[in-house]
Amino acid sequence: MNELLYKIQLQIKKDDECQQRQLDETKRIKTDFMSQIQNYVITLYNFVLAMNFGVKDNEQPFNPLKKNSIQLSEDQNLSEFVDYLSSNFLDVLDACFGAETSLPKEAIELILTNFHYFWADEYCQKFYQTIVKSNQNIRAKLCRVLTFQPNTMIYFVSVLSKVFDSIDDDINTYDLINIFTEYAVKLAPMLPLFVRKCLLLMDDPHVIYFQIMEPILNNFEYFGIAHPEIRQYDLETIENLIEEIKDYFNRDSTESFIHKIIDKEEYYSSQPQEIKIIDVISEYKQFTLVTPGIFSINYPNFKFASKPPQIPVFVNSNTKIERDPPPEFQLDETYEAIIQFLLHAQLNRVSSVDGDNPMNYFQSLCDLSSVYGDPDLEDDLDKLMRLVQFDSLKELLEKLENYYQAKMQHIQFNPLKVITQYSLQNRYIQRLLDFVAKIENRKIEAIEYNSMLSKLKNIDDLAVHDKNGDFSESFCEVFTKISNQLGATSLSELRAVFNTIGIKNRIFTKMGNSLIEKDSRFRFCICHFSTEIINTQSADFMEQFKNDPSKFEVFVEEISVATRSVSPLEACSHISNCIQLLCSLLESVGLKEIGADQITPIFIVAICIAHPSGLIILSEIMFKCIVPLFTIKSPLDRQIEYSCVQFVSAVKCINEFLASKQ
Repeated sequence: MNELLYKIQLQIKKDDECQQRQLDETKRIKTDFMSQIQNYVITLYNFVLAMNFGVKDNEQPFNPLKKNSIQLSEDQNLSEFVDYLSSNFLDVLDACFGAETSLPKEAIELILTNFHYFWADEYCQKFYQTIVKSNQNIRAKLCRVLTFQPNTMIYFVSVLSKVFDSIDDDINTYDLINIFTEYAVKLAPMLPLFVRKCLLLMDDPHVIYFQIMEPILNNFEYFGIAHPEIRQYDLETIENLIEEIKDYFNRDSTESFIHKIIDKEEYYSSQPQEIKIIDVISEYKQFTLVTPGIFSINYPNFKFASKPPQIPVFVNSNTKIERDPPPEFQLDETYEAIIQFLLHAQLNRVSSVDGDNPMNYFQSLCDLSSVYGDPDLEDDLDKLMRLVQFDSLKELLEKLENYYQAKMQHIQFNPLKVITQYSLQNRYIQRLLDFVAKIENRKIEAIEYNSMLSKLKNIDDLAVHDKNGDFSESFCEVFTKISNQLGATSLSELRAVFNTIGIKNRIFTKMGNSLIEKDSRFRFCICHFSTEIINTQSADFMEQFKNDPSKFEVFVEEISVATRSVSPLEACSHISNCIQLLCSLLESVGLKEIGADQITPIFIVAICIAHPSGLIILSEIMFKCIVPLFTIKSPLDRQIEYSCVQFVSAVKCINEFLASKQ
């Protein structure tokens, strides 16, 4: 019996230690959960703030909220306001904004406050139910805020990116519309299900464009659909495209197109769930971000007993979150007292004692646990003396073991298991957070870029002249002079100066005039000696690329766009895309470390397969006008700089090989 007692005590101590580790880990991680969600909500608010500044609003200040500046308000009146808003939302919206044709910023913030900025699936479903209850006039206004739902943004950005990528291919606007409709249907599974249900309920093709998509299309540079510099050389095409898409949604045939999107059976867009956090954090309370702007609104049937906040604050709701109660387990006082005693006592094997009385064993275990006596353990033992009614240790231990096993099976909650389940959504939240944060950053960059363009209009002389027959030296001097004169310091400001000088001086045409013949000869030689050039790249990892041109199809498209570009920034950007594509190919064959020794060989092979015209022109411009700026005042980030250097290096290697053949 002493072995069975030892076995039960050992199991109790193991389980207790495991549970304590789980609780400690839960305590550590749940703080990260809450911090991540709050950062997500703040980032969404900053995005809403950013979207209230148009492309031309360059002079307006844009001051995003700092993540560590938002505190949780303990003001009970604010909590009551949040609950009041939730209960009376449609009445509030109708009373305050019923006559408005378009929602002001305060109304948008009010709607997002009520739906907790759509961070969880529960609030998305709540939004849909509100749409169901609302009248037609209110519905259209409510749908306006779907622009700020990250999954909705990702869908439209993915579709429009395909369209804008095709602008570089010099195709007409009609074909661009076909590309738009093709990818809008093809990527429809990315559109959140609750958004599709809202659109189905609206049954109005205008809503998807005028309420949701139009702000994204008009501010394409913020969403990473295209760089802001595209307005400098493709503005007319973009304006025509926007008008054509707008006209398309005014046609009668658009209704069937919308239903192709809504009726898609596939669905792979999901939202994190608040209930997952409640499973991890028992003391969790619903919260939302409350901003000062919404207190400029007069609310019917609600008076503020306290002063509205001067800065945005997080506010908890008083609403209790209903959960299904766990199944009950009938605790037994006697067995619980024994478990408590065995947990506190040291783990020892009790040698045989007189008789089979359980208390004799417990007394021996208590004596072995503390030579000088342990008051707490003595109290536990006294409690056992009052409760234990068993005469046989064997009978007691058998029933104790059955009771303990039943109790542990009943305890289904495992904090670490729940955290593991939630961590998938945790990473998903981070992806959405990163997506929205990039929009916020691009907004700042676009404002700086467009502001610098305005300043450049006041510069009379942006001309680059040959200096002692060296156009490139003069280009670098003009760029340095103008950027210093205008105080351009940020990367986006330097990009604006760099791109404007390049386009104004037709850098590709001016330098290309003297290189056209050389470029034509270079392309002819590449075609003639391509097999020999490719075979010079003898690294083992290159074998599977040499005879499979299909692997380079996307690369061929990218480098062709780069060599046709009229914008230096566009050319550099597409060369960077080329490098990323080649790195992906190298990773696909198992290369873990990728550097110049790996990139140059595959770049040479890819160029031989693509052999577009304009390679020598682009390489010379990069070598003479762009790369020298990297040590002076670079307008490019490190990744694009590296890509340009690798491109110049690859073309140089091919040139050296061709020279050896002459």
